[in-house]
Amino acid sequence: MMFKASFDSAGNFIKIVDALATMIDVATFKVAPTGLSLKAMDPSHVAMVDLQLSKGAFSDFKCDKELPIRINLTDLNRFMKRGAANDSLELSLDQQTNKLKIKFEKGKSHRTFSLGLITEDEEEESPTPNIEFNAKFSLGTDELQRAIKDAQIIGDYITFSISEEVLTLEASGDSGDVTINFEELKDKQIKKGKQSAIYSLEYLADIIKAGSVSDSVEIEFSSEMPIQFSFPIQNEMGKIKYFLAPRVEEEEEEAEKEGEAEEEKEEKEDRRLKKEEEPEESESEEVSESDEESGSDEE
Repeated sequence: MMFKASFDSAGNFIKIVDALATMIDVATFKVAPTGLSLKAMDPSHVAMVDLQLSKGAFSDFKCDKELPIRINLTDLNRFMKRGAANDSLELSLDQQTNKLKIKFEKGKSHRTFSLGLITEDEEEESPTPNIEFNAKFSLGTDELQRAIKDAQIIGDYITFSISEEVLTLEASGDSGDVTINFEELKDKQIKKGKQSAIYSLEYLADIIKAGSVSDSVEIEFSSEMPIQFSFPIQNEMGKIKYFLAPRVEEEEEEAEKEGEAEEEKEEKEDRRLKKEEEPEESESEEVSESDEESGSDEE
């Protein structure tokens, strides 16, 4: 069983690993004769990432059979950041030590890191959501990054709304509001009229990190449905795809109502306990008074 993959320049793979590690802690790279892939959910199951790199994305790629490489992405990211963008990079599997070797080379010098694989049972791979989206369009990644950063200074959530005329991104908070309009979108397709949904800016801030490997992003969503971001890599030789669940206001309202009901129940219980304690206090007072009276009679 053999696996070895090389990049003439490490820059893109360093950025890819950084984008993955911001959202996923542990994941399994699946390497096969056709290339490398990874699918994983974030720990809270709000977002999913799907990475596909064909063998053409590498300067050299050798793999004789499909095998899983399960690793801690935080550790891998720490090692990858020790490389420079213009270093060449070689990844290989050392089966004797069960470690992934990471070799950076520049000129006649090279550095090699070894990362131990995780041998615990693998999690079942999450299937790619099969969703028919009602809105589809492309944006420059710099435009999306700027819009998300604008919204982050205002609130925690952002609303995506699109019609035949314009894409509108809106956020609001205690300090104010922001509205960003895009009137010219590439490859725009709209079905079933206006579409609108709300998403977490915390997750979107992690997702837009993948924009560093691509000049454009393809976005697809429907009202109150997950949103999909596709970042093409190296002339369609690869792609990072993200799915993000929407904020469902009805569920949040229900949770708030349940919380309020629980608080009201606790308050009622407190009042009941206080009432039960009050008679005991009066009885004890009555006993004290009767004791005093009997004491005075004896005198």
